[in-house]
Amino acid sequence: MILDLHSEKFGATGGMAGDGARRVLGRPNLNALELVVREALQNSWDAKLPDAREVRFSIDAWRLDARQQSVLAEQVFGKLPRAGLNLKDRLRGEIDVIVVSDRGTVGLAGPTRTDARSESDAPTNFIEFFRNIGRLRTGDIGGGTYGFGKASLYAVSSVSTIVVHTRVRSRGKYQSRFMASALGQQVRSVGRVSTTHFTGRHWWGTSTRGVVEPVTGTAADRLAASLGFRAFGPDETGTSIMIVAPRLPESDPSAALERAAAMMCNAALWYAWPLMLAGNANGHPLLRLSGTFQGSAISVPEIDSDPLLSEYAKAFRHALTAKTSTPADPISGLTMTPLNCLRPVVALGRLALTRVFSNLTAQVTDPEGDDFGEIVSIPKGAPAHVAIMRGPRLVVRYLSFPAPPGIGFVGVFVADEELNAVFAGAEPVTHDDWNSENLEQPRDRTIVRVTHKRIRDRVLEFVQPAGTPEAAAQQYPLGRVARLLGGLIPGAAGPGAEAQSSRTGREGGGSGISTKRSRTRVEMLPEVHLDLFGGVTTATFPFRVTGGHDGTTIRLGARANVLTADGGSEGDPPQGAAAPSIVGWSVSGQMITGGGGVVEIEPDVHAVYAVHVTVPESSAVTASVFLDDGESA
Repeated sequence: MILDLHSEKFGATGGMAGDGARRVLGRPNLNALELVVREALQNSWDAKLPDAREVRFSIDAWRLDARQQSVLAEQVFGKLPRAGLNLKDRLRGEIDVIVVSDRGTVGLAGPTRTDARSESDAPTNFIEFFRNIGRLRTGDIGGGTYGFGKASLYAVSSVSTIVVHTRVRSRGKYQSRFMASALGQQVRSVGRVSTTHFTGRHWWGTSTRGVVEPVTGTAADRLAASLGFRAFGPDETGTSIMIVAPRLPESDPSAALERAAAMMCNAALWYAWPLMLAGNANGHPLLRLSGTFQGSAISVPEIDSDPLLSEYAKAFRHALTAKTSTPADPISGLTMTPLNCLRPVVALGRLALTRVFSNLTAQVTDPEGDDFGEIVSIPKGAPAHVAIMRGPRLVVRYLSFPAPPGIGFVGVFVADEELNAVFAGAEPVTHDDWNSENLEQPRDRTIVRVTHKRIRDRVLEFVQPAGTPEAAAQQYPLGRVARLLGGLIPGAAGPGAEAQSSRTGREGGGSGISTKRSRTRVEMLPEVHLDLFGGVTTATFPFRVTGGHDGTTIRLGARANVLTADGGSEGDPPQGAAAPSIVGWSVSGQMITGGGGVVEIEPDVHAVYAVHVTVPESSAVTASVFLDDGESA
């Protein structure tokens, strides 16, 4: 079958042009692929079935084979508008596609045209997606509120075109629907008698009473299958959206498509991880994320197995489950603080913070070229961020703070449910920030401004070493923090670094060690990182040995401590916690001995040595290395 085409005309009272609909997003901070991910995930979660045990969300990318391309060019787009859409030429070459899909949702349910009669409480998903532009949601405030974000789907396509396959329950029966649409440019057609103005909005389907409606039933399923869409199970409902010919760098389109798909999975992971946690709170169904490129799976880590995301998950769970303000955990510093506004008197939400290793960073796949730009909705650099969120627990933004030297932190702020509408109103069209200037009511603007201030004040208080006067974290002398951290950034040097001396007469910066009887020095390096050693999580503490004599064997010792909540260290772990231990030594990445706190080496001033320390569960550790001359380091 060849689908019918309907190109919308401007009515007597005007309308919105297709190119205008694409511009409603303005110039957002997020790149186009991130916008697609956020928009699709918001819609999927808002459309979840009331009794769903899980919502499955997938991102699939592939190059159409010859048969699929023929179906797309000859059947779906067998009829094309004369102008305003560059689809004709694009259909002649190789065509890449990206498909975002969900299952466990109601799909694009409801009437298929705006003049159809329906019950007042009937879903309007189909007409909100395909017909209306910018209509405010009614009912509960979900992840999306404006209806403009769907323009991002068209913006990613180089031909501003999408193809949709959805399955819904209609009047107690399952119904499949298939339809394509485009947001092209407005054009005018000059005839002998009159001139017709077209908006640039186009739909492909089955022509009925002057309007193109979706292909339905088995015909819809056959068309979708011939294009490579995932099939629906017997009792499944949901939606699959195909972005036709996504904008990709032309140098190596296949590699760019793979990177784009991986990047979208990354963006989805860091956006929706609270909904992906096992045993999610409040009975929410789980969100499951998957992705493929050319049929092969894209790796998506489990939240609790990812070194950095697991820390956010720990803070998130604590924010939800802690009954009242909690004292800091003696190992990680994990704590929860309720944040409040005094004028007006209102509970703002709950903020949980925890310390982490400073080298933990998000693993990000950025697409090459200038087509999309860098990913901006994933925390960058050293961990010093707070994820802010409201209902439905999708991350709005990662607030960035100055990173205290040598140790990182992560936090999660969950807004009070009573303020969900306030924070939703503070978000721009792209839902990636809370801006008080977006609100009309002075009370609401105050709530958003105070929320940002309370989060900032609590973070600055959290990162201060115990016993120091209140000051901004970035103003602390590096040497002082290095000493307090007892070896996490040993030997650090820089502006403000302190020199220190011990009662044994040793001196140096941070945890750098020298003896009064030798010029040989152990210089600890700051690049601490986590590894797996025999299946056990370990922290690798690198160091150099300087000032020794070639061919002279020296004896080194090491000590491992747990990091306490105030940034100090202690030899004995808290009650119930395992003690860290030395499991090995290495030089330039090669193991030179097994476990033990002492090693003999012939120092090489050009080599980088390291001591490997076990990291007990829910703990942070420090280590120091010293010349083993019978004295403490």
